[in-house]
Amino acid sequence: GSAPEVAWSALLPDMPTTEIIVPTEASSVAEAIQLAQQRGSEEVRICLEPDFEAEPGAWPLELEASTEVGTLRLLEVVGPPDREAVLRDIAMSTRGEGSRVSVSGVQIRGRVSLDGSGCVLEDSEVRYGVDVRGRGASKVQRCTISGRVGMTVHGAVEIEGNEITGAIGVALHGNPAAVLRGNAFCNCGAAAIVVHCQIAALPDTALHLMPTIEDSNSIEGCGRKHEVHVEVDGATPLFFVDEWPLQVGSRKAKRPRGGYVEVEVDSAGLLLRVVGVEGAPDHAEGKKKRRNLSDKEEQRKARREARIGAAADRAGADVIGPDWAREVLGLGSEHSLTTQQLRAAYRKK
Repeated sequence: GSAPEVAWSALLPDMPTTEIIVPTEASSVAEAIQLAQQRGSEEVRICLEPDFEAEPGAWPLELEASTEVGTLRLLEVVGPPDREAVLRDIAMSTRGEGSRVSVSGVQIRGRVSLDGSGCVLEDSEVRYGVDVRGRGASKVQRCTISGRVGMTVHGAVEIEGNEITGAIGVALHGNPAAVLRGNAFCNCGAAAIVVHCQIAALPDTALHLMPTIEDSNSIEGCGRKHEVHVEVDGATPLFFVDEWPLQVGSRKAKRPRGGYVEVEVDSAGLLLRVVGVEGAPDHAEGKKKRRNLSDKEEQRKARREARIGAAADRAGADVIGPDWAREVLGLGSEHSLTTQQLRAAYRKK
């Protein structure tokens, strides 16, 4: 006879954790987490059965681990072979040394965020990109990742052995200590890897580029391989295209009102240093032009006053004023005038 059918989860190695199978023992991952907390577990492994598909929700599925008392310290979500279980948006976070959250072997029809050095995403398919927050993550490895931007990275993380597509494959913001190793970038329309960083416009200020981008990454069908955008305070940005490490030499970032900031790249191509700052030139000519404009205004004012004086001389002394206006309009001075009466006198005149 045929061998008895063995549940796939029974083939997994033994671990000192509470194991909950979804949807057999709990209808969802969130319910499985609640069940583990009710049991007082600190370590839980949630195994997803084949063809399990999470219901769409308004909020991401929160997977959290912490070293605080009464919380989960280790949380694993494991899918079946061939990524046959489906989850939606996921928010992973860890707090405290030794806490860990991992997701593996699932199909994620949404976006994944990782926030904490104990977060691990591996062997999964992500449809709408991965976001590594400022506190970083441990690893993102052996995943298939797509999205407008495949990965947005703000913190330290190891990115290894992934297949990444998108307008931009990986965007590194704020000069994070991220390691990119053995990834395959395919059909990234704008660029495979983009680095955004900033340097102050002060003499001898240095910027060491922290990302590690190894030659083991493959790039095919992408608009550009690398782009490095360096924001220079008070000046135009510096752009380095298809250079990693950067080419040795100096470049000048122009200031909008004149002057420049000169930045030099060292021999290793990973250190930028401000070697010169020139301010805006002296605008002596501009000040002279403003004085000429003031003189013209004074001339116009003098001509206007001369015309008024000439008119007064022709009409006689002390004719400028309310009495003169009444006399010209044929109005008496014995009573006050309304606006309507004044308008009628002007029309008659």
